[in-house]
Amino acid sequence: MNVELYHQADKVAKQVRCTSRKGIPFVWFPPFEEGAAHEVKNLATGEQPTSDPTTWLPTPR
Repeated sequence: MNVELYHQADKVAKQVRCTSRKGIPFVWFPPFEEGAAHEVKNLATGEQPTSDPTTWLPTPR
């Protein structure tokens, strides 16, 4: 998978907007608290389910 990291600390909404403008289909959110789940936002559908980083695969476009 191709991966891109945002270049600076910024508000999440601004980072997601930048991602969307570049045509990147998914945004990965690591847990912000110990024991919380990872989440992946599908920018096409708006869904943001919890996801396992060891098994997650992107859905076809």
